[in-house]
Amino acid sequence: MGLSTLDETAIISLSGLKVGDEINVPGDEISNALKEAWSQGIIGDVKVMVTKIEGDDIFAFRLD
Repeated sequence: MGLSTLDETAIISLSGLKVGDEINVPGDEISNALKEAWSQGIIGDVKVMVTKIEGDDIFAFRLD
């Protein structure tokens, strides 16, 4: 089973994060989300990629 069988909403849900959550970068939220996703046993490799930055704000990121 690979990421191609899970949609983005399912991956985000497994992470414990929700769209619109405010997180600190750097911070524990991303590390905790990755650990939570990995603990489910169905995701082996995850990348967090920033898609937009304005000043000190990150408006979107993607879990791949």
